Amino acid sequence: MKRFALLLCCQAMLLVLLAVPAQPALMDYTVNFTAWNFESIGSEPVPMDPVSGFFVYSWDDDTLDYSTATLKIFHAVLGAYVPTISDVGAYFSASGNFLIGGLLNGTNVIHAGTDDFALGGRLDTGSFSSLSYTNSGQNIPSVFSTRTGTMTDATVPEPSTFGLMALGALGLLGFRRLRRN
Repeated sequence: MKRFALLLCCQAMLLVLLAVPAQPALMDYTVNFTAWNFESIGSEPVPMDPVSGFFVYSWDDDTLDYSTATLKIFHAVLGAYVPTISDVGAYFSASGNFLIGGLLNGTNVIHAGTDDFALGGRLDTGSFSSLSYTNSGQNIPSVFSTRTGTMTDATVPEPSTFGLMALGALGLLGFRRLRRN
């Protein structure tokens, strides 16, 4: 009787899992970046060198098309400016190139003397391309730019991944117990 109940329960769980429509395998990826050796394009001294930060993007990695990615979080201190997510736009190309920048003048346009920035790189190889920024509080408007930096992937599996692993482990334990009896 116990075997029948356990078997019935396993079949019911399998039917429920099969009945749920497949969802895109969206996953959040966290990328840390650090940039240094900034040059001042203008006469102001560089206010902050190095600059570190991170961003989080969501992407269905089954598509192998990065243009479906969306930016969820961006954090960096750029001199006296800390952009909020509403100030930030992102462009992700299908091949893995990305450009994240301030929306003040457009994602890839920086006007000196404004609170603006642009960060570029490649997601598929984790390579850093450039970071430029400017601040509105400068006496003589300048843009600070570098092509020296690193990016590291700091992605942590989502809690649902751990839930699926636990469900699988419980299923294996139940099957083992069933075979033992």
